[in-house]
Amino acid sequence: MIREAKLYRKDSVAVDAHLIDDVLEIMVEARMYAQKPRINDVLVRGSKLGGLHYKTRKTIVATVEEEDPYEVTKEEGWIVFGKRKKVRELKGTLTKELFKLKIPKEKIVCGKRYQLWVEVESKTEGGRAQKFKFNLEGFPELVHGNCSSD
Repeated sequence: MIREAKLYRKDSVAVDAHLIDDVLEIMVEARMYAQKPRINDVLVRGSKLGGLHYKTRKTIVATVEEEDPYEVTKEEGWIVFGKRKKVRELKGTLTKELFKLKIPKEKIVCGKRYQLWVEVESKTEGGRAQKFKFNLEGFPELVHGNCSSD
């Protein structure tokens, strides 16, 4: 459904999400330079749904195996004239977790926009948590099958 990464300064979050029946499985990889990241929250936001939080969370042990690089969207500065996308390897200390969300089909509205929000902060250093937002393109169509008749 979605496989994307976002980079802000030296922090990055990569998501790999799949919809299986009415359960959304999201693999989240958070990386920070010289700090251990903690994934605070993962939620789906959208019309009529509000904010849907995860039901289960499982930490995945990081391995040294080769992974496919993510398409990275980099956002920096106050004025952005266009988001730049590149395929590249992410760097930094890795935290990897699997989240599962139960999607209530009756609350998903066809034609509306839905986003996946991931909140990350440093385990070692206090401070403000960083939010990364990913658009879930075609999410209502995947949940309902076909939205043209609704």
